[in-house]
Amino acid sequence: MPSADTVAGWAKLFELHGYAETSDASLEIEYEKVAIYASGDGPEHVARQKASGAWTSKMGKGVDIEHPTLECLEGDFYGKVVKIMRRKCQNGKRVLE
Repeated sequence: MPSADTVAGWAKLFELHGYAETSDASLEIEYEKVAIYASGDGPEHVARQKASGAWTSKMGKGVDIEHPTLECLEGDFYGKVVKIMRRKCQNGKRVLE
């Protein structure tokens, strides 16, 4: 399992931007969501939910992919989703889309 301290550090960064922890990965129109993946070495990756409900991930410079579920990326490379966070959309709009 990843160190709770390192995952907490990543979560704190998102908290500074208005996110709070949730256990719900489903689409909630009024919220923007991110998911933190971690392996035994610590946090590895973050995915962001789009307005469509699909998730998007940056896979390197200029390479973004879309995946229907968070589980699609779970495995040896990124680990498992260990935290989902959400924040209210600003003025009814997502900041990043």
